[in-house]
Amino acid sequence: MASNPPKTRKSLTLKDKIKILDSLASGQTAAAVGRKFALNESTIRTVKRNEARIRNSVTGQEAKDSRDIVMDKMEKALLIWIEDNAQKRIPLNMEQILEKALRLYSFLQQSAIPKVQKYLAT
Repeated sequence: MASNPPKTRKSLTLKDKIKILDSLASGQTAAAVGRKFALNESTIRTVKRNEARIRNSVTGQEAKDSRDIVMDKMEKALLIWIEDNAQKRIPLNMEQILEKALRLYSFLQQSAIPKVQKYLAT
């Protein structure tokens, strides 16, 4: 008896999901769309069931892309600082982490492009 190789999962991009939803909206059946995209009909139905979230994430993509660059850099630097302190076995409390986050953000903001959001550590 021959063993079948394990199936690999194929992740769909938002672009592919929108194409699937547009095909369904044009009147094609889930089975026809599945054949067109070489996917199971159940996958097509799952995409259809999540249509609202998929379309919202596409329209919200612009807001996600414009996320504060300084915030991203601050978060990465803060993570490195926390990991460094953990390796040195230096205990940190929330107050120290918040203070460091504010200092890092202020420092990075001074050297960054203008028009960034003010960071409030909470």
